[in-house]
Amino acid sequence: QAQTQTRQDKMAEKKKVSMVMLLFYLVMWYVLNVQYNLYNKKILNAFPFPASASLVQLGAGVFYVLPQWILGLGGRKLPSTIPISLLLTVAICHGAGHFATVISLGAGSVAFANVVKAAEPLFSVLMGIIFAGSFPSTGEGVSLLPIIAGVMIASMAEPEFSQIAFVFAMLSNVLFAARGTFAKKMTNEKETGGVKVSGADAFAVSTFCSFLIMA
Repeated sequence: QAQTQTRQDKMAEKKKVSMVMLLFYLVMWYVLNVQYNLYNKKILNAFPFPASASLVQLGAGVFYVLPQWILGLGGRKLPSTIPISLLLTVAICHGAGHFATVISLGAGSVAFANVVKAAEPLFSVLMGIIFAGSFPSTGEGVSLLPIIAGVMIASMAEPEFSQIAFVFAMLSNVLFAARGTFAKKMTNEKETGGVKVSGADAFAVSTFCSFLIMA
């Protein structure tokens, strides 16, 4: 009965998802990610210190969210019920993944980094299987094939192929996929003692902790 109830709950959650909003967020994620990479490359061309650049970027997120937590703007507050081990795991993956992304952009072209980073959904599926026991549907699995083929073809045809850029871009894919898998638990009330933690606050506190760890 418990398994049946769990399946029904999962089906109910899937029904609540708006496909239009999901598509919108997906497109915006790609668009903003590309713009971020372009500006990052410009910064690294003028300031070729990827570790310092990535640390400053994480710090900018801290200065953005701290006033909101302190003043309680928009009902925001510092999450205090997230298990320390879970928070540290997400923060390390978040910070290290960000460092790897910036290093990749500094070592190769933006176009190449964007291509390799496009494989992140594949790693998200793998992390979901390994750490959450969540297997994709047949349709979801098939949809990954064009991504895998595209990354392979583009990498082989890349005239400015950089092994360092490729390795660190793949490393960031792994770390960000792991972050996404564990970050879901941060918004799960079963993991936070029944206290609801928003996705924005979960992301903010992981950025805050990753800045402190990487500093």
